Amino acid sequence: MAAPTVIPAETPAPDQDAVETAPAEESAQISNSGSSPVPPSGSVIDDFEAASLNWIVYSDEGKDTRLVFERDARVAHKSEAGLKIVYDIVPDSWATCSLVYPSPQNWQKKSGVALYLHGEQIGREVTIVVYQGSSADRLGHFEFIARINKAGLAGWQRVEIPWEELAQPSWEGDGSTRLDPTQVMGMAFAFSSDENTRRQGTVWVDDIGFLME
Repeated sequence: MAAPTVIPAETPAPDQDAVETAPAEESAQISNSGSSPVPPSGSVIDDFEAASLNWIVYSDEGKDTRLVFERDARVAHKSEAGLKIVYDIVPDSWATCSLVYPSPQNWQKKSGVALYLHGEQIGREVTIVVYQGSSADRLGHFEFIARINKAGLAGWQRVEIPWEELAQPSWEGDGSTRLDPTQVMGMAFAFSSDENTRRQGTVWVDDIGFLME
C-alpha cells in the first residue's frame, strides 16, 4: 500500500476500547463545513477531492468532548487529499463525523461500502456507521468496528464492509435488525469512551466507495 505523504510528528495519548455510541436524539449538531451533500452517482461516496466538505459534527451535549475535521492535502491515499479527524472524547461521552443526505438513498444494487484508513497507533478503533431512516432527524444506526492495523499505521488499510456485517447497537435494538440498503441516509465515523477513560487521537479516511455485486 502507498504510504501517506506526511506522517504527523506528534502522537496523541493512546485510546482505549470503544464503547457504544449515543442515540441520535441525544446528539447536538455543532458544526457544518459545507452545504447539503450530493448523493453518489457512481462507485464513489466521497474521495475528498472537492475543496469543500459536506460532513458535519455531532457530539455529546453538556460535555467538553471535541471533534474537528478537515480536508488534508498532505495525507491522502491515491488522490489529492484525505479527511483528517481529530477527536478528544471525555469519559462517558461520544462524537461523530457524519455525512447525512437530505433524503433516503437506494443502495440496494451495492453490496456494501469500502474505504481506506490511516492512523497513528495499532489497535485504535474507528466505529463506521451507516445511517438508515426516512429523514435526517430520524436516523437508525448500523455499525462496524474497524481497528488500525500495521498497514494502516505504515500507510493505508482497506476496510470492506458488506451490508450483512453492519449491526444495530444494543442501545437502539437487540442486534437482530439488519440494514435496509434501500433507506440509507448517510454514514459516519464515531468515537466514544467509557466512564473511566478519555480517548484522544487522529485518524485519516480516504476513498469511500461501494462494494459492487
